[in-house]
Amino acid sequence: DKRARLLDAGAGGMEVERQLLFALLKHGYGRSLTVVAVDSSEDALIHASRNLITNFGKDIRVVSRKNLSEQELSRLENETSERFLVVTVAMPLQEVRGVFADHSFNVSFSSLVLHHIPHDARKEFAESVARLGRLALHYDGYRSDFNLIPQSIFGWKHPIFLNAAIFSNLRYYNRKSLGAFHDGWRLTFYHHAHYLAEHLSLS
Repeated sequence: DKRARLLDAGAGGMEVERQLLFALLKHGYGRSLTVVAVDSSEDALIHASRNLITNFGKDIRVVSRKNLSEQELSRLENETSERFLVVTVAMPLQEVRGVFADHSFNVSFSSLVLHHIPHDARKEFAESVARLGRLALHYDGYRSDFNLIPQSIFGWKHPIFLNAAIFSNLRYYNRKSLGAFHDGWRLTFYHHAHYLAEHLSLS
């Protein structure tokens, strides 16, 4: 069967991939899967790749590239016998969008990435994710004064988390702004001040 394709925009340590692959193995998912993990930090991708190889051994093949094209990805897929193929790519997402056709991936997503992107580049980033995947997902936090109070108290007691508790919150959109930013997306808000945005392409 043709491999399913997943694009992670801002993969970082690839914790999402680790949990996903464990779940697929646990539940007997039979289809082969290709993950393209894009991040600007080559060091993070190298570290994450080693962790995936340690966790999944013979079930996974991990390949790194400075850049990637549809032709190269197809070649890697055709020559890979392992169930999971992970291709790490240290190139900007906009360049990935430039070399892949719209909806080249079954799912494209970002997790806890959007608030790290400068405000004037966020719209282009979100549109790139939407164009590349048939189903596009963004998971991130939203600004909540109610949640900021306990987060700040926890941060002061544990300074290593202070940046995430306070400064990340300041970079988040509030719920009203998210509705305008993700116009046309389905939004689900969670009580712990995070949200999921979903965009399904009908073409």
